Amino acid sequence: MKIVFLGNPNVSVTILDSLLKTKHEIVGVVSNSPKISGRGLKKSYTPVGVYAINNKLELLCLSSFKDEKLYKALKKLNPDLFIVVAFKIIPQKFLNLPKFGAINLHASLLPSYRGASPIQYALLNGDKKTGVTTFLIDDKIDNGKIIMQKEFKINDNDNYESLIKKVESHGSDLVIKTIDRIANKNIYQEQNENYISYAPKIQKKMLLINCFENSNINHNKVRAFSPTPGAFVKINKKRLKILKTRKTSIKSPKENISKIFIKKNKVLIGCSEHFLELLEVQFEGKKKMNALNWARGMIIGSKGILLNES
Repeated sequence: MKIVFLGNPNVSVTILDSLLKTKHEIVGVVSNSPKISGRGLKKSYTPVGVYAINNKLELLCLSSFKDEKLYKALKKLNPDLFIVVAFKIIPQKFLNLPKFGAINLHASLLPSYRGASPIQYALLNGDKKTGVTTFLIDDKIDNGKIIMQKEFKINDNDNYESLIKKVESHGSDLVIKTIDRIANKNIYQEQNENYISYAPKIQKKMLLINCFENSNINHNKVRAFSPTPGAFVKINKKRLKILKTRKTSIKSPKENISKIFIKKNKVLIGCSEHFLELLEVQFEGKKKMNALNWARGMIIGSKGILLNES
């Protein structure tokens, strides 16, 4: 099958790499146009763009879908299928080009977590399982008919970094299986509207730890945003990224909320109901480090360090 692949970030590269090892033909790769940066005005390609160049694939750089040259170039390739992973909304005019349409890989069990941030929301909500879905793209966001799904567990120690690796692994397998089935037009299944939920783009204000929420909520927030962009608190108006935490059963009195303590060689932050143990942190302008080593350098007294509220 002749495939055009559309994507930008590293997760897309993993899927593209797995496709390149199959019997299918990658006739073209579409990725965002390179950014021009530095004194030498060097071109900075997306991870997918770099991969396409290194593997001598035909790279079509996208600046705008209004570009008629891009449309004509894709039409000339006469593709059977578009495979889309972590890309932008594609106009219907382009979706009509491939014989079998355009297939998207989404990092949730649709219709749950439609939108840009399904991995983060699964972690924020403390879900015990998630999955990947392949579906036929239509004119609405993450709305099309489902082709295949793969469910997998979210472990208690999973964060964004570890979970996206699971998405890459399971997603690669699912995309290949989907392509092998795609010629059968009876494989599609409508999404159940009773189970729709959304995962909109993450806002900066969501990264701030709110110690007046319970430790479980804040633990999940750390998992969702680690290692990047990183959940954080503020100390003397400087950011302390919290990269790894552990839930505790230690009660947190009201007067200890929004304070950091060292107790029995543990770094604890007071939250509603229970303390949350800090394991790995990164202070503004510094490298990430063990939380206890950081706290000892701060010389935290018995009364703890009071955090800024914003």
